[in-house]
Amino acid sequence: MATSKAGKKRSIEPASPSKSTAKLDEETASSLLTEFRALRTLLGDMKSDLDEIKSEFHAFKAELTDLNRRVDTVESQLAMHTENIKALQRQTKRITLLEAELADGNNRARRNNFRILGLPESREGRDLVKFLETTLPKLLDLEFSHAFEIERAHRIPSRQPTNPTKYPRPVIVKLLRYPQVLTIMQQARLKSPIKLDSHTLLFVPDLCKQTAKARKQLLEYRPRLKQMGACFGMLYPAKLRVTYNNSTKDFTSPLDLADYIESLSPSEIDKT
Repeated sequence: MATSKAGKKRSIEPASPSKSTAKLDEETASSLLTEFRALRTLLGDMKSDLDEIKSEFHAFKAELTDLNRRVDTVESQLAMHTENIKALQRQTKRITLLEAELADGNNRARRNNFRILGLPESREGRDLVKFLETTLPKLLDLEFSHAFEIERAHRIPSRQPTNPTKYPRPVIVKLLRYPQVLTIMQQARLKSPIKLDSHTLLFVPDLCKQTAKARKQLLEYRPRLKQMGACFGMLYPAKLRVTYNNSTKDFTSPLDLADYIESLSPSEIDKT
């Protein structure tokens, strides 16, 4: 009885895989299509970016070309300016040499001259040459082997000073014989200070403005050199020779002289 019932039962067959497979294929295709579309969009964006980069590259290349052109122009102008500077330096050097030669010629033309500073106005009377020919040998205790002859003498042309007693105009004297100029300048240094009616007279060389200015700048350090106990003297045309601690140096530049003084330690100066 049981067997017959069991025999009557129908066997259950498994479901067909065709439906699930079709559904899976559809989902995969949809996913792939979505990814493909996204990839195509990405490729489009990349192409747009590449086009933009390409455009920027061309712009950069154009700017670089323009920059190279400008650099070439600047280099060309720099080379031209360099040549101009070299030419100016050569001209400046030549001008400096010509100025030095002119100053030297001017100074040599004045070699028979000297200046007297501090001579009171009108003290000479009406004849300055005669006054000096009579006064200078007595004032300096000089006797010349040849006649003491002054070719000419005059005060520097300028307006009468407001206080002639305090600031008399310098006197320029030109002698006939150059050795007598040397004798007067040497004797003036030996007898310094020289007094005339309680007025102090100074005897200085008659030099051109360029040389006189250079000497003045160097002699501004004279008080400091005296304080140090250094020996110094002015050489022609404008060179200061300084002897200190058995060492002798020549200076033509005030800056070099100042550096030399500053380089000496206080202890070295105190030893003197």
